[in-house]
This record gives sequence, structure tokens and C-alpha cells, in this order.
Amino acid sequence: MDVLALVVYSNRTIDALVIEDKVNTSEHDDQIQTYLTELDNLLGSLSKEDGRNKDIEKDLKKIVRNEYTLKACRFNCFVAYVKTGFFSDADWDTVKRERKLSEEVIPVLAVSAEDLVKVVDTYVHDSEIVSMYSTYLHEEFLDKANLYERALTEGADLETLLKTTEVVPYYFLRILFDGETSLGISRRMWESRTRGDGSRVINSSHNIGGGRWSHIKFWRRPLEWGDETHPYLFWRIDTDGNGMYLALRYYDESGRDNGLNREETFLRLQEIIRETYDVLKRDIEGLEVPFKDKEDLPLVSESNGRRSKGKRKENTLIHIHIESVIENWGRTSVSDEFIKALRKADCKLYSVIAKAFAASDK
Repeated sequence: MDVLALVVYSNRTIDALVIEDKVNTSEHDDQIQTYLTELDNLLGSLSKEDGRNKDIEKDLKKIVRNEYTLKACRFNCFVAYVKTGFFSDADWDTVKRERKLSEEVIPVLAVSAEDLVKVVDTYVHDSEIVSMYSTYLHEEFLDKANLYERALTEGADLETLLKTTEVVPYYFLRILFDGETSLGISRRMWESRTRGDGSRVINSSHNIGGGRWSHIKFWRRPLEWGDETHPYLFWRIDTDGNGMYLALRYYDESGRDNGLNREETFLRLQEIIRETYDVLKRDIEGLEVPFKDKEDLPLVSESNGRRSKGKRKENTLIHIHIESVIENWGRTSVSDEFIKALRKADCKLYSVIAKAFAASDK
């Protein structure tokens, strides 16, 4: 674990605080639960004073001044998930996930850069090191939030920030598909997101070559179908040889064994979305920008130009190059109409696909 703090009180109580510290990454391999299991073993050892953790035992005994034994102490456990970088959907899921120490449920406290600043700034005049850390938090995280909001509102450095940050593509997808507004994002980005408003999960990572991608899940095949892979559709923002693009993709790990052939499903999806695709294409090509591939925007396209026909685990249904839209972001005649066209298509697609793949259609 990153930090384990043991706080000793005069009433024979010891608080054990596990701190998981992240900057621009998220939890992996259920780290917090692993740490709690390790902590359970440690506290069990300390309460028995069995000598397996002699150094910690020695330090604690010095603190209690041998006035009472560790066996007489009551241990309380806490977990803090400290993320100075952007709190993604994955991070909030980490905070909400149930964790246990023995049979006791241990809540996880979320601590953001904004939370840290509030605490650190209280003691900024007490130490030069604290003052330097406060400056770092402001410059690296809080001040940049205003830069991100300006990019999403006015288009300033939008393309660069879409390619290099996690927060800008996150809110760009929220603006496109979930009714988010760019104004006030610099404040809202530190707030807890429960998705109780119906917003969808957004994931983000890096390609093998280092480029960043983000996607927002669009539809998932009903659980009633019985397949464990639960294939899904998502809108992805990424970069290929022709620049930035937005693509509707289908991801399916299932094979033929469960009777749900992904090639057949993909071809069926192609037919289902064709009418909506034609409307989306017309709306996009009507934008007042020089649009790449304006005369030929194929229903299925990949950066290498080959047609997968549903044979791969991840297959493209709609592929739109958006370089020109990004360059003109902030012009209401471009950004507003682009958003309007996408939301109309997104709603229509969800409706027709959900109907076509209802559980009763198995």
C-alpha cells in the first residue's frame, strides 16, 4: 500500500488509515481490497503481540509508553483514495465498490486535488514545503481546469488537449451525448458523479503507440441473452492517419459456441442503423466547414481502409473524421449543429437497436 498511518489515542484506540495515492492512473487488480487483507493480518498480529511485526510493535509501544498492552487496544480501519489527477468514472466506481476487512464493510473516502488544496492552504504559512506543494496543486490541477473549460467552450487548443489529457475528451463526450454543458466544468470536474442522472460510463486509456483514446458506452446486449461477455456498442474518439475521428463501434468477445455469432450480429447491426446513418451523414455534411471525406463517408471504414465485416472483436459501424469540426469548435453554427446531429442519431440508434435486440428476440 502507498501509505499506512496508525493514529494512537489515549483511550486505547488505534485508527489504521490506508491511503491509496494516484495522480494520472486508476486502481487496478483490486488493490484496495488486497491492502485491507494485508492490514487485517497486520492488526491481528499486533493485537496478539506475536512478534511478526517487531518494528511496528516497538514503535507503538513507545507511543503508548507501555501504560497498556496492544492486546488491550481497539483498532478502527479507514481507507482514503487520494487522486490529485482527474477523477474518472473508474475512480468513482473504485470509491463506491464495497470493501471488507474480515466481515466489516470499510467505506472508501474520495480525496481530490480540490480537497487537498483546502487542507494544505490552511497550513500554507507554516512551512515552505507546504507552500511549495500548495503552489504545485494549484498550477498543475486547479488552474488547468480553467484551461480545459476554455477549450471546451471556445475551442482554444481543443485538439491538443483531446489528444493529451483524460479530462477534456471525457467532457467532450459528455457534451456530445449526455447533455453536459461546457460552462462551469472547471468547478464540476471535482464533484462526485454517481451517474444517477442516466449518464453513461466513459473509459479512457492509451494506444500501443501512446495516443489517447476515450469511449462512451452506448448500448449493451441484454443480460437475458445468457452470454457472459455482454457485447456492447460505444462511441470512440481517437486519432488515425487522417487525424481525429469519432466512431461507433461494436465490441464482442463471444464466438460461435453460445449461438451468438458476432459476424451475424454485426451484419444485422449494419442493416438496423443504415437509415439513421444516412440522416447523420446528411446532417454532418451540411455543416459550414470543409469536411474530410465529405463525398465518401462509408458506413464501415477503418484507418487502414479494410472492411472487417464483423470478424474481429472490435468492429467499426460508423467512422467520422472530425478534424475540421474541432478546428471550428466554438462557432455555434458548427459545434451546436454537430452536437444536435449526433444526439439525434444517438437517440434514434439506441431506440432501434434496443428494440431489435430485445430479450424476447433471442
